[in-house]
Amino acid sequence: MLEFNTDEFEKQIEIKLPQTPHLVKEEDIEIELFNSLEVDISSSALVGALCNHQMAITYDRIFPPVDISVAEAIVHAKQSENYAHIFINRSESPIPTAIEVSWIAKPESPSYPVQTGVCELYESGQRTIEFPLPEKPTTDEIVNIEFQLVKAEMHTKDNRQTCSIINSRANLQVVMDKSMNSIYIPTRSVAFKQSDRTAKIEICRTMATGMISVPWKTVSDSPKYSKMSGVVEFEPGILHKSIEVVLDDLETSDDEDDFTLVVMNPICEEEIIISGPNEIDVKVRV
Repeated sequence: MLEFNTDEFEKQIEIKLPQTPHLVKEEDIEIELFNSLEVDISSSALVGALCNHQMAITYDRIFPPVDISVAEAIVHAKQSENYAHIFINRSESPIPTAIEVSWIAKPESPSYPVQTGVCELYESGQRTIEFPLPEKPTTDEIVNIEFQLVKAEMHTKDNRQTCSIINSRANLQVVMDKSMNSIYIPTRSVAFKQSDRTAKIEICRTMATGMISVPWKTVSDSPKYSKMSGVVEFEPGILHKSIEVVLDDLETSDDEDDFTLVVMNPICEEEIIISGPNEIDVKVRV
């Protein structure tokens, strides 16, 4: 309320300005005079022209810096846990507004994709980022992933202000403890007699999942066993299979009848490897 005495011709309007820092640098406000008594202040052309007044406010108080940081330089995780927990710290702020933080994760192994994401910090203190870990099993025992905070912005509805990032990096060490299905040959050499007529050579897999076809071939100095080949199939639920090689019944020297059976890459929808040597020495005796 602004009151004029009979002998007063000027009055100052005092407006209390906000004392906390503000993301907005400047703001326009409008002062409007209105009739609170039964006196028509607009009856004078001069007074009526000054009923509305525009005033610009400059917010010159420095906004205290808000710092963002990764809590731990090294983060340990297991693949079987599906997620790694990365803790992000935010310092206190006089304005309870959200901070948007962008991050990127770069695995050392080219087998895994680069990941990016955004999280929001609403209060001072600590926030957890649940980082999704690689799903597929691998032969690697540990996969190192470089995690980095790349940008942090405090934002309101219409404005943004960059926040400083103190510790931006973390080394994520993931123990790849998920088992990977594999094909293996349990022995390195076997011996048969010609009278056995058939050499049965066992191969195995570690997980009895879906259908798997495993090609094989023989290698030998003897023409009898140099170009033999076939495919052994593992049905769902089967862990062990035998490859059957028909033995020649012609009498020859021992060395001529030795051959090597080689197992080649499996054919299947799932990812599967050959664990250990992919061949076995087969000796045929009279």
